[in-house]
Amino acid sequence: EGGIIVPPDGWLKELEKIARENDVLLIMDEVQSGFGRTGKIFAHEWENVRADIMTMGKALGAGLPLAGTMTTDEIDKAWEPGDHNVTFSGNPVACAAGLAGIEVMLEERLHENAHKVGEFIMKKLRDASLDAIGEVRGRGLFIGIELVKDGKKPNTELTKKVKDEMFKRGYIIGTGGMFGNVIRIEPPLTVTEEQADKMTDDLIDIIKSS
Repeated sequence: EGGIIVPPDGWLKELEKIARENDVLLIMDEVQSGFGRTGKIFAHEWENVRADIMTMGKALGAGLPLAGTMTTDEIDKAWEPGDHNVTFSGNPVACAAGLAGIEVMLEERLHENAHKVGEFIMKKLRDASLDAIGEVRGRGLFIGIELVKDGKKPNTELTKKVKDEMFKRGYIIGTGGMFGNVIRIEPPLTVTEEQADKMTDDLIDIIKSS
């Protein structure tokens, strides 16, 4: 887990350009970031790039194990029948759950809610101006909060403490980053601004008192 690093504006576009110029396939991993998590249906839509291959999973199954791969027609035609097959593929129950989840996401515009509430959370955390927060970054409801000490040094100990204290208050959050000092905030796409406000207040309170 890299710590939810958001590429700079234009980075993916430049990557796409290099791939096209060198006849290299552009593969987008949307397993974590897909299906509304970042405020778009797929995260690479923020840069309006076109993937040759895209991997999907997690939210695709709406709670059931389901994953998939999308390709261009050109790549798909290169495969013969039977070239790609796995033992547990084509589970009808998981596929039905996945379709239902996609329908709800689109009908209720959950990706738009993710963008709105995510921006609210990140602004509130930045406005708190806590010395222990080195950076707040992310898109939509895919948020990383880097905890530091003495200016810029990673504070892994504080990160673990904050995670444990948040759990005691009823929140399940993750940690990540190269040094284990990034708090991962990834609420459900249905979270309301009121719920996010309470969660952010609790998070700020724990960081202040730790």
